[in-house]
This record gives sequence, C-alpha cells and structure tokens, in this order.
Amino acid sequence: MNDRTARASSAAVFICGAVIGIWWPMPIVLLLDDRRGSFREAMGHFDGKVASVIADSANSGDMVSQLVRVGLGFLVLAGYYMIAAVGPAVFAYRMGRGYQGIKFPGRKAILLFRRSAIVCACVSAVVALAKPLGKSGERRVVQLHEAAGKITQVRKLLSSLPRLEAGPRNGRRRRKRIVRRHVRRVEVVLGRLEDRAGEASDRDLKEIGEILLKISGRLADQQYRNLLDAEDLQGVAVPEREALRLALGAMLVLLLSGTSMGVLGLLGFSDGLEPVAIGTSVVVSAVIVFRGKALEKLESIGVLGAKSDRGQQ
Repeated sequence: MNDRTARASSAAVFICGAVIGIWWPMPIVLLLDDRRGSFREAMGHFDGKVASVIADSANSGDMVSQLVRVGLGFLVLAGYYMIAAVGPAVFAYRMGRGYQGIKFPGRKAILLFRRSAIVCACVSAVVALAKPLGKSGERRVVQLHEAAGKITQVRKLLSSLPRLEAGPRNGRRRRKRIVRRHVRRVEVVLGRLEDRAGEASDRDLKEIGEILLKISGRLADQQYRNLLDAEDLQGVAVPEREALRLALGAMLVLLLSGTSMGVLGLLGFSDGLEPVAIGTSVVVSAVIVFRGKALEKLESIGVLGAKSDRGQQ
C-alpha cells in the first residue's frame, strides 16, 4: 500500500466519520421539529385530510379512493423525510466500511485493511496457541485462556466476510449467501476449538493451530467460500436462528394484524373480517421471515394443519 493510497483512505474514512457524527441526531430533530414544512406539521396536515375525507365522502367507494390517494401521498412524503434523516449517515457508513458497489478514492485500501485484519487475527491466535506448548502450571492455564480469547476474536471477525465478497455485480447476492452459510459452519467449528483450547494438550494445540493456519491462508487468498475442507466440516450443520425468526414473525403478525384491523375499522368494514385480516397477516409475515420455507413452517405450527389433512383425505 503506497502513501498516496493510505492518505486517500484515511481522508475518506475521516470524512465519512464526520458525516455520521454530524447527521446521526437528525431523526430525533425530525421528530421534535414543529416548524412550517417539518415532519410533524406534515403529519398534522394528513390527519386533517383523512378526517375531512371521512366526513365529506358521499359513499364508501369514493371514500376508499380518496383515502388511497392520501395514503400514497403519505408514503411518498414519509420516504422523503426518512431519506433526508438517515440517508447521508447510512451512505457514509457504507463508504467508510468499503462496501461493494460504492467506488471512491481509498476504497481499495479500506478493503485491504479489513481483509488483513482478519488474517492478522488468525496469525495472532496461532502465536497465542504456541505459547503454552511445553509449559505447565498456572502459567499454562492463563495462556490457554488467552488463546481461547484469540480464537473468539477470529470467530467474531468472520461474520464480516460476506460483505467483502467481490466479483461481478450479477450473482453477488447468491455468492454472499453461499459465503454466509459457509462462514456459519466455520464459526461452529471455531466455537468447538475455543472450548477445547481451555484444557487442550500440546497435541490438541498443534491441531487447532493447523486449522487456523489453513483458514488464514485461504483468507489471504480471498477464498471465502472454502475456508475449510469438506472433511473439516463433516457433521457440522448450518445453525438456524429459529428463535430470532419466530420472534420477528410474531412482531410482524401483531403489527400487520393491528394495522389491517385499524384500517378496516376506519372504513367501516370490520364486521366479520377480523379473522381474514389476522390470517392474511400470519401468511404474509411467514413469507417475509421464512421465504421459501413459509408453507413448511406454517404447517409445523399447525396453521395449515387442518387444511393439509383435508387435502390428504
């Protein structure tokens, strides 16, 4: 890395950090500001517009069309204020992290630093594993715990690898998904090595060091989809974040069902339509959270169980 590239990288990171530092309070300012043209003043105008549409509409069809127009205007205005509030900070953060798709002076140096940091962490873990070799007593125990901490640091840094996946824009999302699944399996292996390192023998330490050296070499070659061989990952499944997804799905169901029933009540169509609104909210939330496995998850929790049984009969 030459001096010119290093200076460009430092200047880019400094500017991005300054933008984030200046702009992060903007959402709070947006919510508290009540001057003319502010977000709160615009929301008050929309509330009055909705009330006047409901009061002045001659029939339900005209009221629905008017409310749809008001709703579209609200979405456009809310999107504008959202972009103005968080857009510059998000863009600066992505630039400062050197994300793919944003080219600017110094980006290559930032990416090189981020990739090198993971390799350096692996090498540091290998050095920490070499220190307890041939030693005993309290000194060995302390150094073993330090080595386990180094492995933990490597495991945490690996989570950023999908964002460092390079290559053509076409198919980048699929490549990132492959890297993410592989990294999760490697993280499971490193978690097991971390547990072993606390009470490892000299032979175990050498085996763990060989695995970390293999990972560091492939990180240096940017082989993010092949950090470990198939035999090293044998019997290691991709950990599923089932609890987190279920919690997110429950929150989406509550949000969507509450919103839909509120809209139905506002339009005067709430009688008998609450089960339809709740069922639709459950299905939409499952599709958003579980994607292609939505039908399987709905059947597993019994939402579509009765229907499936009738279909089999």
